[in-house]
Formats: sequence, structure tokens, C-alpha cells
Amino acid sequence: MTHPPTCHELALVGLDGSNPLAFLATLGVLRGLILGQRDDGLQLHFAPGTGTAVLRGPLSLDRTTLPGLLAGVLRDLAKPDSIAGFGDVIGVPQAVYAAFVTAGLTHAAVSPNTPESAGALFAASYACSVVVDSKKLVVTPTRLSFTNGQGGKNLLKDFRTLAACVTADQIATSLFDPWSYSDEDQPTFRWDPADLRPYAHMATDPGTTSTRSVMGANALAFLGLSFFPVVPTSAGLATTGVTGSRNDEALTWPLWSHPCTADLVASILHTDLPPADQATMGVFVHYRARRMVVNKGVYFAPSTAV
Repeated sequence: MTHPPTCHELALVGLDGSNPLAFLATLGVLRGLILGQRDDGLQLHFAPGTGTAVLRGPLSLDRTTLPGLLAGVLRDLAKPDSIAGFGDVIGVPQAVYAAFVTAGLTHAAVSPNTPESAGALFAASYACSVVVDSKKLVVTPTRLSFTNGQGGKNLLKDFRTLAACVTADQIATSLFDPWSYSDEDQPTFRWDPADLRPYAHMATDPGTTSTRSVMGANALAFLGLSFFPVVPTSAGLATTGVTGSRNDEALTWPLWSHPCTADLVASILHTDLPPADQATMGVFVHYRARRMVVNKGVYFAPSTAV
């Protein structure tokens, strides 16, 4: 007689679903476990009231083993032939991007859901080879790419830097502790509203002040991009979850209470069902964070419940 596997829950108490960086990092944990072939029927949900992310499944993972596993997956993904090796930013010439997509599809056909095959998955969320900037002659990046070379910040290069050096301890801190922003002068992707430091709120010029961030959360959040594919439209490239005009864009995302596998998570993020129907899926709140341009840099404003 066989018995169903025991389900365990692990609360990621450091990840507050109302923060766009933390939400992306939560999705990054899920993606990292899949690419590390350790999802084992893993499910994700959020605790109503607190918005804390919770993993559920027949796992042997715990607060001790999870960070080390994710650190290993990130190191694999930092390699030059992996998901971020085709350039320093997403906006590369069309032929370069098409070659990256083709290589990813070739690997995916042989070994799906591995770091080696992840290029095809991420390519669908980075750009589309048929949507090209007519002036720069490069592919148009996802609207979630805030670091496209301005000010020396480069999305793909910065991910490679973070993923190669982030430690299991830094990942554990981002997942299980209140964020102390103790990592100094490390790359960020400007997905944390705390990255926005207007002159009026500081005693010194923010351009000359050291930055403080949460390395583990930023590295994992990059993996969360894989849940937000892009779509070519008559108006240009559309990014899942991003709505509004170019001068008033925002990312909107749900939190749900029913444990969901990665495929169901993707369905919830992509649905345009009315709120009442989404409630039957366990969605209990939506958050929205405006995409802001400050001193030519792009940031998220603090989110609001909608």
C-alpha cells in the first residue's frame, strides 16, 4: 500500500508580496527550484493578512538547504552560455537575439527544465526578435528591464555579476529575515521602491552616495522575469502585467491563497478574468506599482493595493 507524500510548508517570511522586488524574488525561488530539478510538485501561495510567500510540497528542503540549492542554480545560470550571456543588455541586434533564441530551443529539446535549456524560457520574457527599435536597430526589451545601459547599469551583465557571487547566507537573509539592506555597492535592477532615492529625500547627492541593497532578492528576482512573457502587438512590445500608456505605466500583480504549481501561477499572472472570477482561484488582493522615470533612471514607486 502506498501513501501520499507528506506535504510540508515553508514560509519565506522575508518576502513581502506587496513589494515588487520581493514578489519577483518569490517567483524566482519557484523557477530556481524547477531549473534545479527540485520542484517535486512544489506549490506557492501567500498568507492573507501578511502577504508572506509560502512554499508547499513534499520537499526535503528547509531553511538550511534551500539557500544553498538556489545559490548553486544561480551560479550555473551566470555562465556565459546560459540565460544572460548574449550581451550586457537585452537590446542587442536582431541577429544576435535570434541566435540566442535558437540555441535555447535546441537545448530545451534535449534537456528541458535545466539551467542549460533555460535560454528558451527566458527569451520569451526578454524580447521578441520581430520587434525592433527602428532607431537603434536592436530588439526592444521587456518593460520590466529598467537597466538598459543608462548610467552604466546593464541588466544582463549585472545579473551575471550577482548570480556568480551571491552566497547561500545572502539568499537565506533575503528569504527568512527582515531586509536590512546590508549589501553595499552591489548591482540592483531598480525593482525595489527603496532603490528610488530622490534628491529631496537625501542629505547628499544620490549619485555620489553608496547604494545599499538585498543581493539575494535581486538575484532571485531576475529569475522571476520568466513568469512575465512579452507579446508583439500593433503598438509595439507588450509585457505581461504591465499596463497603461508610456508615460503612465504600472505593473499589477495578484496574491493568492490557494497553493498553485508553477503552471497555475503562470495562468493566474496571465489571466484577464474579472476580479470575482479571480477570487475563485484564490486571489485575494492585487498590487500595482507605477513605473517612474527620475533623472533618466527607471524605478518602481511604492505599490498600492487595487
